[in-house]
Amino acid sequence: MSLSSVYPHTKDYLNAKRRKISPAPDQGAPSSKHVSDILDTEAYSRPFSLPAEGLDDIIFQLVECEDASKDKDCEADLDIRAFSPDRAVSDSPPLRLFGCTSDGQSVTVLVKHFWPYCYFPISSSFESNDIPIFLQHLHQAIVQEAKSSKAASIRIRQALIIEAEPLMYYRMTTPDDPKRYHRFLKLGANLPTDLNQIQRILSQADTIDGLSDMFAAGKLYDSLAYEANLPFDIRFMVDRELCGGGFVRIKGGDAESRTWRYIESFKSSGRTPYSRSTLNVIVDAQYVDGLTPTGPRGMAHGSESSETSRDWIGMSPLRLMCLMVTTISLDTPHTSSPSRPSTPTGSPKRAVANGAKGRKKRGNDTVVNDGALKPGIPEIIAAISVVLTERHTLSEENEDETSKDEAILFTHTHRDLTTTKPRSRVKVIIADDEKDMLLQWWNLVRSYDPDIFGGYDTTDHIAFILRRAAELGIDRVASLTRIPKIIVKPRARQTYSASWVRSQRRMAGTSNREFTEMNMRGRWIIDMRHIIEREERLRTYSFEEAVEFILRRRKEMLDGAMLSSYWSASTISSEEVVGDATTDRARFLDYALKDVETCLEMIRKNVTVITNVEMARVTGLNFSDVINRGQMIRMWSQLFRFCRAQNVLVPTQADRNDSGMTEGPLNWMPVVGYNTQSPCIVLDFRSLYPSIIIAHNLCFSTMLNPQDTSKLQQDVDYEAGLGPQECYFVKPQVKKGILPKILEHFLSERSKVKAMIKVIRDPVMKIVLNGRQIALKVSANAMYGFTGAKESKLQCLPIAETTILRGAGMLEQAKHEIETRYGDQGFKVVYGDTDSVFVRCPAIDVGQAIEWGNRMSREISKVWKDPITLEFEKIYFPYMLVNRKRYAGLQWTTAQAPDKIDAKGIEMQRRDVIPLLSSVMESMLKLLFPPIKSAMSDEDRQKHIHSATEYVKMAIQEALAGNINVGEFVLTKGLWLGTEADDYKSKQAHVELVDRLRKRHPWREFRDGDRIPYVFIKAPPTAKGFEKSEDPRHVLDMGIVLDYQYYLRHQLEQPLTRILELLIPPSKIKHLFYGDHTKVQAASSRLANATSSGGKPKGLGAFFTAKRANNCLVCRRAISEGHSLCEDHQDQAQSVYLSVLKHMSTLGEKEHLLDSICRQCQGSNTRPIQCVNTDCSIFYRRQKTSADVQRIEEVYDELTQNLDW
Repeated sequence: MSLSSVYPHTKDYLNAKRRKISPAPDQGAPSSKHVSDILDTEAYSRPFSLPAEGLDDIIFQLVECEDASKDKDCEADLDIRAFSPDRAVSDSPPLRLFGCTSDGQSVTVLVKHFWPYCYFPISSSFESNDIPIFLQHLHQAIVQEAKSSKAASIRIRQALIIEAEPLMYYRMTTPDDPKRYHRFLKLGANLPTDLNQIQRILSQADTIDGLSDMFAAGKLYDSLAYEANLPFDIRFMVDRELCGGGFVRIKGGDAESRTWRYIESFKSSGRTPYSRSTLNVIVDAQYVDGLTPTGPRGMAHGSESSETSRDWIGMSPLRLMCLMVTTISLDTPHTSSPSRPSTPTGSPKRAVANGAKGRKKRGNDTVVNDGALKPGIPEIIAAISVVLTERHTLSEENEDETSKDEAILFTHTHRDLTTTKPRSRVKVIIADDEKDMLLQWWNLVRSYDPDIFGGYDTTDHIAFILRRAAELGIDRVASLTRIPKIIVKPRARQTYSASWVRSQRRMAGTSNREFTEMNMRGRWIIDMRHIIEREERLRTYSFEEAVEFILRRRKEMLDGAMLSSYWSASTISSEEVVGDATTDRARFLDYALKDVETCLEMIRKNVTVITNVEMARVTGLNFSDVINRGQMIRMWSQLFRFCRAQNVLVPTQADRNDSGMTEGPLNWMPVVGYNTQSPCIVLDFRSLYPSIIIAHNLCFSTMLNPQDTSKLQQDVDYEAGLGPQECYFVKPQVKKGILPKILEHFLSERSKVKAMIKVIRDPVMKIVLNGRQIALKVSANAMYGFTGAKESKLQCLPIAETTILRGAGMLEQAKHEIETRYGDQGFKVVYGDTDSVFVRCPAIDVGQAIEWGNRMSREISKVWKDPITLEFEKIYFPYMLVNRKRYAGLQWTTAQAPDKIDAKGIEMQRRDVIPLLSSVMESMLKLLFPPIKSAMSDEDRQKHIHSATEYVKMAIQEALAGNINVGEFVLTKGLWLGTEADDYKSKQAHVELVDRLRKRHPWREFRDGDRIPYVFIKAPPTAKGFEKSEDPRHVLDMGIVLDYQYYLRHQLEQPLTRILELLIPPSKIKHLFYGDHTKVQAASSRLANATSSGGKPKGLGAFFTAKRANNCLVCRRAISEGHSLCEDHQDQAQSVYLSVLKHMSTLGEKEHLLDSICRQCQGSNTRPIQCVNTDCSIFYRRQKTSADVQRIEEVYDELTQNLDW
């Protein structure tokens, strides 16, 4: 039977695809009636070749495996029985696989004949003829408990007796009954959702009529179901050894077997393919195999040097569409105050058109409802900029590959525009209106068929596109998935609820920003903001800050009012978009284009695609699960894979302790001080917790019930665990645990991968392998948390507490061994924290300290079982120990030169302090930690201390005088509990500021978790802290003075005192923060001033601290109008004039330097500088320098006008 005989229109359809015909009008092609430019989207279609149906293997890289059982309507037109007419598959829950072949074809596979299942334990006396009785009583219980007719129809479709080992506990058996705990019923269900009901009924099996009799008869002994809570898609991936981002093979066969067939779906209204992929097939589950090595493949199948590990660790040419949307507000006020960002950052509850989400408060928790918010100021999409590429990394050897990138910029206008001479690799498509622009972009998505959508705030951008499309009446734009009938439905999500945030009180180190989630079936979404929020601790997480953090360069930012005015310009030449654009409209498009190109560079520089693909391969999860979910699901997937390879079954639930862990890691109080006499050796336990689990065989499967201890010999066959609960674990010779096997595999594989990185030459493969070794390291270190976290599906406190207490005991033992063996030679342990030991040396140099550190590592590691190792990590010299988890030092790993100043827990690393504090502390430490290799003399020590304290004094003096720009005083804090003041029990400075900003700029939007920048301004003495908060931009625009004394007392004094009290006596510290130099007052104009060393303004500096009244420039004495100097200083007119000229010259040079930096950043020497990037230090420095220049020019004009030369 040929393909065309099964699907009579298939031949015409495939021929049409080969010819790359334009989309039919009913498929959404935009009307060309008023469109200036139309993009030939078919030119971007994927390559296409037709393999022999059912004969050839199909091999592709897996993009997604999804449970399609809830989307059966999407398969209503498919003649499934034509695929397998001899099998009843109507009740088979479908799965879909999406992928990309090595030649770039996209693949959609509909997998049939795979059903969900779980296990239930039975005794040795349970026979095959007991199965019908068991099922009869189970079905009766299901019907009785059912709350709907659908629930009552649940049936067990298959029941088989199998032999396997339960994961929990080491089970003691007798010679008479060796299979006592190793027999199970495998119960197959029709739908994945049926397992929940079946598991719930089975958990009460000992109380159900009929089944309770089987318990009494000894045929059943436990009511705990196994493996009933594994998601259906992960179940399939585990069974068929698939992994996200790995390679999959659909087996071919001879003409009779027909292992797979093409899918096409036809409707009466026209032809619509089942999927937008170039190759769509249906296949039996038994013909799907994973090729990429994952989890236990090496354990299950021997050496990993086989085909599966050698040939399938690369990447297919996955298509990436990097996307940025630039919006404008039609009615944005043209004001200098902060304006709406150029990209849509509004909450999806406002930005989503279909099912817009509102928010209701219920106690402390947030719930989502279907109420759309009232629209604010009209906002439209002015441009959509995209870059199409198949290259995901930066590589010096392949820089020319960027020539394969293709940038396309969609825009529209209501005026007559013309374009000339498009830039190479950049197409500027100017549509007649926003609707046509959106349709052209949508047709490009359909033709290009990207595997990945990437960008910054990507989901917000797509959500806003959907909103505007719905408002313009083009709902079909929401069909962005690989399955045409499934539309994208964004929804608002938060990682943590408000009640959890309050209970944990740990949001200083966690991001809880509300974000948009959407299931883009068959495509990955890489939102760099979401990834950076999860991995890094930034101050605001703005696009501009992220660019500076990842790319180490600054980025221009234009506010919404400026972009709106640029977009409204009447002329454009698209050749100007690439270079020094001079017209306003070209300036707008150039800005939009640079945004998307910069974002793509971020994705490449951060190696985001490769890193997360390797994590998906290691954990066995879908790529989207790796991006959007936490560590628990990763460990859950890995545990199932290893257990399946060992024929071990995982229980659906276990006893959990809601109170959580009762023990914590050991942390000693350090011997505080500033040390310049002897180096400090830092020794670190390598992979401490994984090593403990391996060495002591800690596992669910090695736990011994207390009543079974009499049957074994303590310290020979088992050892006691630690912690408040009585627990025991058998030793490896009795039974090797699953967790130790998993961890040994991870550590062994990581060592192999790191060895491969050293010898491999392909730079891209180096990146792939480095991503894999990082994924293996992260997975190994997460195992301990999986056993102890309350959120874990298999929490086991005896394992977690034994692990942490063993670590504490090893730290104590390490201290004892070091001081016993080397104490008489002058070595002393001065600090210990979790897995690190700090050893103060005698008066030796850095090179000798390194030798001693390596010697200690070799000798003391022999004390513990393999693989526990105490490694030499580094030397600190000089260094200071401040408190628990607070220390800093000059780090050495070789004797040739120091590496860096390494600080932990010091305020200079925190994002909730002002930048000024960080810079002052960093400069202090540089003065205190000179690059010396041996002991410093007392005289030199005092010189360094004096230099550090004088620097602090100078910094305080400069700050109080207003000589430091506003940017150094900006604080940021997150809206963790909500955006309203009522969400908080007490007044918060940043929350109160949000309320004021809403009144000042009604169009501004805020969402839960946003980090708000603010400063403290001068206010009446009775004003409270939250009443002094203000927006930094507003402060600059209005010339408002900051409350520098407030900053000194609340931001600088305490953190600096903690360092200084190690260096100087309390009396000197008090003078440092309360001396005469702290009495300086900043000018009302917030400009800089010159002060004497004593702190009292003199000479020209007095003018800057004076009000705008008529005062003498030198002594500030009141003088008559029309004069600049008093009678006593008239004779100094010439020197004052020369001082002003010198000051003008200095400020002019500084202004020119800052302007040149900004012009280089914006890529033009002729454009005016209009950047408002408040996350850039240059912005604040430019603002202050410009104001200083203006002020000194006023002084100059006053001098030249009022003095008689």
